[in-house]
Amino acid sequence: MMNETSRHLTKEAVETMSKSEILQLILSMMHDRTFHIELFDEAYHFIKRYLEGIKTIHEARLFALLIHKMARMNPDSHQRLLYRAWGHAVASIHVKTHIIPMFNYLNKYDDTKE
Repeated sequence: MMNETSRHLTKEAVETMSKSEILQLILSMMHDRTFHIELFDEAYHFIKRYLEGIKTIHEARLFALLIHKMARMNPDSHQRLLYRAWGHAVASIHVKTHIIPMFNYLNKYDDTKE
């Protein structure tokens, strides 16, 4: 479960954070969750490899688009929220404010759990 700070992350707060801080927050939050969805582990490790200088912004954009495509193809509307969240997590490499829709999708997921 996310803490109240991350549930209500503002654009202003994000703008004061470095890209590395944003990505570390994402990794920390992802580490605390266990999801058995396709691409989740890959998204987590992709962000780690970006921080290690192994992956590029261009590769991140392509991977984020692939995750969003997987979301569109998924028939499970609840699971689609997770795909969209992880797509935005990876997209935060390109534009750090993508962390905001990532948390919005996770909030929707948490609020609609069965």
